[in-house]
Amino acid sequence: MGSRGNSEAYAVHRAVVSPRRRHGGFTFAYSRGFIRVALWSSPHGRQKQQSRGICLGTSKGLPNRPKRRETSTVVILKMSYHHKMMTSVSADVTTRPVGRPRREHFPVPVAELLIEAAIELVGTMGPTDASGRMVCDSIGVRYASVNYNFGSWNGLIAHAASRVYVGYVDVLGEAVQQAPRNPDDRFRAYAMAQVDWARRLPGWGAVLNYPLSAGIASQILQEKFGHVTRPHFELNLARLAQLIVDIREGSVSPNDFDVTNYPRAELLADKLAIARSTMAGWATLGMMVWVSRGLIQQSQIPEEVDLQESLFRVAIDETIASIRADYPPSPNFSAG
Repeated sequence: MGSRGNSEAYAVHRAVVSPRRRHGGFTFAYSRGFIRVALWSSPHGRQKQQSRGICLGTSKGLPNRPKRRETSTVVILKMSYHHKMMTSVSADVTTRPVGRPRREHFPVPVAELLIEAAIELVGTMGPTDASGRMVCDSIGVRYASVNYNFGSWNGLIAHAASRVYVGYVDVLGEAVQQAPRNPDDRFRAYAMAQVDWARRLPGWGAVLNYPLSAGIASQILQEKFGHVTRPHFELNLARLAQLIVDIREGSVSPNDFDVTNYPRAELLADKLAIARSTMAGWATLGMMVWVSRGLIQQSQIPEEVDLQESLFRVAIDETIASIRADYPPSPNFSAG
């Protein structure tokens, strides 16, 4: 991804356990592009499979063992949430006996693990079915961790939403840069990147496009993270407006804006481009809603579902044709 604003998932990939204690270690599970990890170090620890991932379990009533600390070398896998790019770094962590895990017990900050788990669960289940308890269970931490790190479940949703939106804008920008260098194909790549994103994270589409689906979280998002999301919203609009201008004029601009250099005043002055950008946004939003309906989609007309991709292409081509028909732009056009 061109920007470092994307979400990143961290996980323990492999552990080399001290030869004196081979029963302590790490376990991991792969799920939907995100590796979830549970950390355990009890002398009698055992894994418990739950509905979403692996969490911790310990036997009770067993003889106490001497409290010892041992260091194990682990390889931490750093995995991009939006792209399958991985790097690894080594770190030493100290395994602990039974007891309340301390903050340093986790090789990655608990707040970071909570954000990544929330991104996954809300993305697949939506903001109403996912919960703070489910997020905590998925990474094996205490339920109080959500309130301690984010104030509330809504605070965690808001924090995760800000990261998701920045990643969303980055994904669209990268799709344009990777497309063939002609205006039509770049617009198609932009539109289909929106659709593909909605397929992967339908729950976040509800949060970002329908704020009342998570009203309190949306309010926190605006109040605490508006300084992050608003510039990215304007950046996204500027990139789309430039794509519209390129189609209209048959040109290919660099379209390499970021939050520090997009030509806000110039593009806002082109009211026809802004109008077309808005209408194009309405069209792609409809496609995003269509692909994110989950089980409801199965109740639709089967023949129409089968034609879905073809219908998307037709809608995008119709949008391109209407934009091209604007050239030369009318000097009398007014959005008012």
